[in-house]
Amino acid sequence: MQRKRSIPHSFDERLAAEKKQLEEQVALLPPGSVKDVVLRKIGQLNTAIHINEPEGARREIAGIASFSRTTDAGRRLPDFPSLD
Repeated sequence: MQRKRSIPHSFDERLAAEKKQLEEQVALLPPGSVKDVVLRKIGQLNTAIHINEPEGARREIAGIASFSRTTDAGRRLPDFPSLD
């Protein structure tokens, strides 16, 4: 008889699950070096989640996608280097 395989989780899902687990754990910890280490790990996970977002989402969050390249007078603004 074959064992039922679990559904693989995406990298984003694993990061979010670990972050949630650590946030629950840090709420129970007293102030000190162990709590500081867990808070640092949560910060690293936040960075990893942000880096792993699709580029379009990052541009929308930064407000770049909705930015108009012309002035009110209709003149074109100079192009800036790409974020890519």
